This record gives sequence, structure tokens and C-alpha cells, in this order.
Amino acid sequence: MARQDFDAIVVGAGHNGMTAAAYLARAGKKVLVLEARQKVGGMATTEEFHPGFRASTVAQTLNLLHPRVLADLDLEHLGLTWASRSLAPLSLGPGGPVELGKGHDGDSDAWRALMARLARYAGALAPALPKPPPSLATDSFANKLEFLKFGWGLRKLGRRDMRDMMRIVAMNASDLGDECFAGDRAKGALAFDAIAGTRMGPRSPGTVYTLLYRMAGAINGRAGAVGLPAGGMGAVADAFATAARARGVEIRTGMAVTGILVENDHAVGVVLDGGDELRAPLVLSNADPRTTFLHLVGPTGLDTLFSRRVHHWRDRGVMARLHLALDAKPQFGADVENARMLLAESRDAVERAFDDVKYGAPAQRPVMEAIVPSLADPSLAPDGKHVLSATVAFGPPGLDHAAREAFADRIVARLAEHALGLPDLILGRELLLPDDIAARYGVSGGHWHHGEISLDQVWVLRQGPGVKPYRTPIPGLYLAGAGAHPGGNITGLPGRNAALAALEDLANQGGGH
Repeated sequence: MARQDFDAIVVGAGHNGMTAAAYLARAGKKVLVLEARQKVGGMATTEEFHPGFRASTVAQTLNLLHPRVLADLDLEHLGLTWASRSLAPLSLGPGGPVELGKGHDGDSDAWRALMARLARYAGALAPALPKPPPSLATDSFANKLEFLKFGWGLRKLGRRDMRDMMRIVAMNASDLGDECFAGDRAKGALAFDAIAGTRMGPRSPGTVYTLLYRMAGAINGRAGAVGLPAGGMGAVADAFATAARARGVEIRTGMAVTGILVENDHAVGVVLDGGDELRAPLVLSNADPRTTFLHLVGPTGLDTLFSRRVHHWRDRGVMARLHLALDAKPQFGADVENARMLLAESRDAVERAFDDVKYGAPAQRPVMEAIVPSLADPSLAPDGKHVLSATVAFGPPGLDHAAREAFADRIVARLAEHALGLPDLILGRELLLPDDIAARYGVSGGHWHHGEISLDQVWVLRQGPGVKPYRTPIPGLYLAGAGAHPGGNITGLPGRNAALAALEDLANQGGGH
């Protein structure tokens, strides 16, 4: 009988990997998590970027962490606390800062009305997020029933709202903004929120769906709220790790997996950097689909159709992050402690930034969301000092040093338009482009979500044709990261659902593939 070191091996200690491990261990399995880096968390980390200054490097805010995962892993008793439970959208542009939805002018009223409308529609999508989607690989009654349940959930919106939701879900954010707002500021803010984290512009079809996806979460019962965890994302990752270890999971950092062992068409373990092998009947990959299938398994272990699907998986990241260490509090002309500042003064400004990156150039006039997290969370900077972090559209891979520095300068110049004297406060800075994210975290294309959150890569279409959710063409191998439903952001759901799928198959003696 072949050696078996563990009941399950999880590749990658991102939050989904640790979630999967915790659920498997809760079911009595002996679980090992292997992480190439020296720390857990994947892209959900807090790291020092200048002496004494720390920032959430890629993921920064929480808005989709699912309450079921939160409760099952008891995360709020294991270190997850909040610096701010709700960041207000603050538009920076001509005429000074404007908190969107405040006041009683036409666009403020329209903003509130649209956000309430979209929250209803996102609420109709929300029940589909925690559940494995129906599979296109089977025609079973149970599968058909899941499609019917989803349709009934939409029908409960009421005839009028259901028709409207079906009309707008495939629209672009630009057209929706034109329908709802008269002024540029609201259109620009809507456009940025719809494209953040994607390789799309506001005129790209389906960007209303990406906006609904972002709004499908709830914090403290408030749909679509955006929260800031105390201690940055590293504290969130530490809570996930504590939850896993409390259930008996072994986590080994500094252990790179270079291959997934496949024998007799079944996954049976992993190969470590250096050649050592570890064996288990269940292998769950928290890596992205391209890394999992083309590098760890290898295309020779896949059928042609599936391999082609992976080759064409859209995972080219173009979003950038800039962190600034500041000598004093930046002056933006408004209270920004609980605000996310949007520098997207118009829909066209966002589209022009996208036009640049479409042809391989960084945005000449970047648009962005900026947060000063140290105002709500002083642990991120020395006394009297501050951290400013910006999520920037758009920055392509492949820039040389001079082009990188010029792009960072343009971002700072954009911020300085609204915070006079900002450049004089800067003690240090760090720019993360897709190349940096790919190299540091081992994510193909440097894409935050392991692949676009778009209508052709979500729900029943996210896993690929002929494959049941979270399973792969190789029995015993499961996809547990953001490349599986429901996708990116800090949800814990891909990890949870992959673990439950593995346990189900184990109970059925390995069936269900």
C-alpha cells in the first residue's frame, strides 16, 4: 500500500487555502498546508514598505467576507477586528471633495436611489455566492433544481425589478451612469467602482455585473459596505491561520510546491522544491488555475479541451498599488478618516486611462481610490506619521525602471492636485505593478482575482466545461482559490466549498468527478 503522509494537502496559505484546511480538519482529517513564502496570507498581507510603515500590500478592504465563514471559523474571536466598518465614498475633483449620496442636489438623490436599487439586485445574487453553482457537466434533477432556485430568487425581486435587473446586468457602467446622473463626478465614481480590479473600462460590456458582484457582500448588516480591518490584511490572514491551527492543521511556510503528483490519473500528493514528495489522497490548490494546471500538473496531464480553456483563461492584471509613507497627515480639504477617496472626476477620465493600458502603456492620467488607513488604524505608522495607499487604474506589466518611476510620479501628482504639499511629506514609497504581484505572490498575470470577474468567467462558467464545481479533470485534485466560484476578494467561499466537495467525494469513495 502506498505511503500516505496526510489525509489532505493544501497548496498555498492564502486565506482560501487556510479556510479549506480548517473545514477539512474540522471533519477529522489530518491536513498540511504548504506555503512558498515565509508568511501566510498570500495577497492578503500587511508588510513593511518603509522603516516603521506598514500597508496592506494588495487586498486592503473587506466587503465580501461571508458571514458563514466568519462564524464557522470564529474569526472575530481570533483576531479579526475593525478599524472602520464602513468607508464612505468621497469624490475628489473640481470644486473640492464631495461625499457621494450626501446632500439634496439631483445627483445626490440619484446616487442614493441607484445604490439602493443595485443593493436589491446584488441581494438577489448574494445567495448564489456561498453555494456551489450548478454544473454544466450533468443533467441531473438536483442540478436542474439549482437553476430553478436561482431563477426563483430573481423572480422574488418582483416583475418590475427582475426585468430591470436582467436589462442592466450585461450593460456597461458608462451607459448606466448616463441613465442615472447628470454630472461627471457621480458618473466617474460609478465607472471606477465598476472596473476596479479588472482589465476593463467603463464602456466594456458587463461592467454593471462586476459592480453588483462587489456590492453582494454585507458588513454589520449593511449591504455593499466597505470595511477596513485593524492591523491591515495581515491581521485577517493571521485570524484564518489561527482558526486552521486551532483545528489541528499543520502550516509549513518556506515550502514551495513544484508539482502535483498524479498516478493512475489520480492526484496522490505533491513534489517539493528539492524533489521531496508528500502524499495524500486529497490535494487542494489555492494557486490560480494557470499555475495549478499548466505548471504544477502540466498540460500532458490534461485533456486538450480543458488545457485549451486554461490557456485562454483571462488573467492579465493591470491594476497597480502605490503606498506612501508620509511625515504628517495629508490635507485633502475634508475628513478622510472613514473615507475612500475616488480620483475619477468623470466617466471619460476612467475610459481614457483604460485606453492607454489597452495598448500596453501606463495611464497618462491615472484614476484611483485612495485611503489613509493610518487615520483609523495608528498601528500602521509611527506616531504622527501616516500611510496613504492607492488602488490605481491602470498599470501594465513590463515597465522598465524609468517608466515605473514616471508612473509613480504621475500618481503622486494626481493626489497632489487635491492635497497640496503632499510630495513634500513623502518619506518613502512602494509601487506594485502586476509583474511585482506575480513575482511576490506567485499569481499568474498578477491578477488579484486569479482571473477576470466577467460574465464569461463567473458562476457556472468559472470552472470550465465538463467539470463539476471545485473538482478538476484529475480525481483527488480540487481548485480552492479565487479561480473557482465565486471568485476573488476576501470571501473564504472557494476554500470552504472546495473542502466540502472533497469531503463529499471522499464519502462517496472518490466519486463525483
